[in-house]
Amino acid sequence: MASLIVGQVAIVLVGFLLYQLFFRSKSKFPLPPGPKPLPIVGNIRDLPPPGTPDFRHWLPFKEKYGPISSVTLLGRTLVIIQDKEAAVEYLEKNSSKTSSRPQFEFANMCGYGTMLAFMDYTDLFRQHRKFVHHQFGTTALVSRFNGVQEIESKRFLMRIFKEPESLFQHIKTEAAATILKIVYGYNVEPFGADPLVRIINDVMENASRAMLPFKKPVEIFPALKRLPDWMPGAGFKRLAREWLALTDASAYIPYNHVKRQMENGTYQSSYVSELIQTHGNGKNMEPDEDTKEAIVRTAQMLFTGGADTTVAAIMAFVLAMIHHPDVQEKAQEELDRVVGTDRLPTYEDRPNLPYINAFMKEMLRWFTVAPVNTAHKNDEEIIFRGYRIPKGSYTVASNWWFLHDPKTYANPMAFDPDRYLAPRNEPDPTGMFGYGRRICPGRFFAQENLFITVSQTLAMFKITHAVDENGKPIEADRSKKRELH
Repeated sequence: MASLIVGQVAIVLVGFLLYQLFFRSKSKFPLPPGPKPLPIVGNIRDLPPPGTPDFRHWLPFKEKYGPISSVTLLGRTLVIIQDKEAAVEYLEKNSSKTSSRPQFEFANMCGYGTMLAFMDYTDLFRQHRKFVHHQFGTTALVSRFNGVQEIESKRFLMRIFKEPESLFQHIKTEAAATILKIVYGYNVEPFGADPLVRIINDVMENASRAMLPFKKPVEIFPALKRLPDWMPGAGFKRLAREWLALTDASAYIPYNHVKRQMENGTYQSSYVSELIQTHGNGKNMEPDEDTKEAIVRTAQMLFTGGADTTVAAIMAFVLAMIHHPDVQEKAQEELDRVVGTDRLPTYEDRPNLPYINAFMKEMLRWFTVAPVNTAHKNDEEIIFRGYRIPKGSYTVASNWWFLHDPKTYANPMAFDPDRYLAPRNEPDPTGMFGYGRRICPGRFFAQENLFITVSQTLAMFKITHAVDENGKPIEADRSKKRELH
């Protein structure tokens, strides 16, 4: 078996060399500029090193090679776009050709390829996205969840009041509780650990590690999947099986919970129950296998995709308030003046809170939830601005730079909601939810959820530094803002 694997790897390398010599595109258009690749392996030395955020690694490429640059690895091209107009033009105006996703061997072995965010642009993807869009695709649609969001926000405030030292855990609990209630009608344990939340949090952590490109040899040499489990270097197969079991559990345990409640007549209306009612057949309201799988996997993606980014955004909000007390004071003054001090703000107050609305925009800009978007893959060769983008190339856009470009945003590192108000009127932040046909289908829900959590927290608490045993402020680590990514 070992000799077979070695032979397959050798065939891959020989095939690659033959392709480079005889079949590579003879187009007169060059690839986007970038560092000189090594023979065969390409720019393996030019990929982001461990611990370095991608957006920071690629920033110097803008100065050295221009707003569109590229690197290659074993013949695969990665294009880095660091000009907002170019990103919109390439990823949105060409979205019929640029909406597929890279497929990573290890991630697929772990089951993540079945999730909407990581699927190729196929009929199956379109079916899954249609399900989500019909429930979450507009502000009007997600407004029906406002009641749940307000209840969970108030529970969040109660948890902080009782145990302020456990803030991070409370943020994770609120994000999980809100989405699980809406997606599955599931009530999270109000205090203490919840078993389902623990499983899903583990899946999210595993996914963030599994989706890192080119981090495992099997990504470069897929034939390694055939290694026997006992061979040295095959540990990734055992790990993938463990993660796959957890991925499937996080998808089917809550789905089966909804099914049991529907059979018993004790269910609460949710994303899953509504789809089962719409597509179910027979006495047991069982959808056909393909539809069932679509319901299961889109529900799973709503949680894993939504909870993680919500937690990061709320943590960044807390950090911003610690370091910008003047902004916090101004936001609280508007809340006191418009809402009063005898109740908490609601969604109905939002049109009368211009500074809070500007505050929300600044949250999304200052802390860029997706500093580099999830890579797109083009399904055919594209000639773009004089460059050749080969079929199957990966493309990422530097959202962080677009939202911190000093030519667009004055003093971009400052948290300053006034930048969106007259007379400055700086442009609203865009791009952080994705591009074209890959734009996040849950973006309206996310923004509504952030508004109620942030506004009610500001109305209830003053956010300051923690203090040590001597009463001295403990300096918050600004670097954590970036580590949240």
